[in-house]
Amino acid sequence: MSRIKNKLRVVSASLFLLFWLLSFAGCALISAAVPCGDREPSPKKAIPPPGSGGNMHVEGVWIDVVAFNQKVTNVGLTTDLRAVRDFVNKQRNDTEHADGTALCAAVSRAVEELTKFDKAELDDAFIITFTDGDDNFSSAVYKRASPIYQHDVYKTAENDLKPKIGKKPHEVGIEAYAIGYGAEIQRKTELERLVTKGIDGKPNYFEATNKSQLSANFNEIEERIEISIKHIMLEVQEVLWTDAKPRYFKISIGDESVICKWANNVLTIPNKLTPANTGLKENPNLQFFNTPEANIPSTRPGKILIPLTRVKYIDPKTKKEKDFKWTDLKVEVAERLLPPGDPAWRVDREEGAPMLNVSKNIAVIIVLDCTSSLDRGTFAEVKKDVLELIDKLSKTKSKRF
Repeated sequence: MSRIKNKLRVVSASLFLLFWLLSFAGCALISAAVPCGDREPSPKKAIPPPGSGGNMHVEGVWIDVVAFNQKVTNVGLTTDLRAVRDFVNKQRNDTEHADGTALCAAVSRAVEELTKFDKAELDDAFIITFTDGDDNFSSAVYKRASPIYQHDVYKTAENDLKPKIGKKPHEVGIEAYAIGYGAEIQRKTELERLVTKGIDGKPNYFEATNKSQLSANFNEIEERIEISIKHIMLEVQEVLWTDAKPRYFKISIGDESVICKWANNVLTIPNKLTPANTGLKENPNLQFFNTPEANIPSTRPGKILIPLTRVKYIDPKTKKEKDFKWTDLKVEVAERLLPPGDPAWRVDREEGAPMLNVSKNIAVIIVLDCTSSLDRGTFAEVKKDVLELIDKLSKTKSKRF
């Protein structure tokens, strides 16, 4: 009898094991279609495409991209950065229209978009052109009352760039940049006709012979745009410092510095009208201005923002205004007036933190070469650089050091 019971136990255990194995195998086979038991399928995380992050709308910054080969197409100036990014991502340079280069017609299209823009009064307007070749197709694209012949296309685009846009008294000039790409840039002098001159008097024209230089050029142009559209905001503690107990700020760009006095909620900046008894000295190589009435409360409690406008940095060697990088900007604090080189000057983010601020409406149009003369890898790099430029422009409203 005990043998029979033992055999029954073995058979029962075997049947249970077999049933469990069949159940596990069945779940594994159908798990792709039906989840086992009451388990919910794990949600898949969407991976955003390159250049798709960040704010979708940026107030005060309008962006457009004009793509060209034999055809010229564009988005239209918009604050919808997703639409602009999607347009760039969809561009190809291996289509049936990719053999022609309607460069000048594309630049003129950009000017046309700025001219007809009426959504806001623009304070600044920029055109950034990228190309690796010479125009050979614009005469077929231009639609003017009188025919534009191919030998006149650069002159036509150059003349289109000259007039100011907007309505009086808010007219602004277009600041135009260009990047020529390739080991042998064709007709460099012609490309220089599609740009304006920088503050150094030289054309805003850049050249790149490799991808690294190309990215550096895009970064340099973006930085120049930041310089022209931003002013410095000095954030200080909202404490009633007095003439008897003031704070001094040494504001430096590169090797040049200006010492200012903060007392009675007024920032005294040395100039020709500053009383001699303040001890402050004007620096002709670094100048900026402040209107006390323009001071505003900061978003951080107990702070005040002081706008420093019309910043001019003069190269002491050439005596001409010079571009500078925001990383060259430094603000130091002291409780008493010290010589500029005194080591007691200190950086104090609570006492005097510099910020960059945009209070302007700007428009930026990127003119993008989509011709087949660029190899696939380079064209992908150009699109990447353009997307990064758009992302940076979308973040120019405010930046804290």
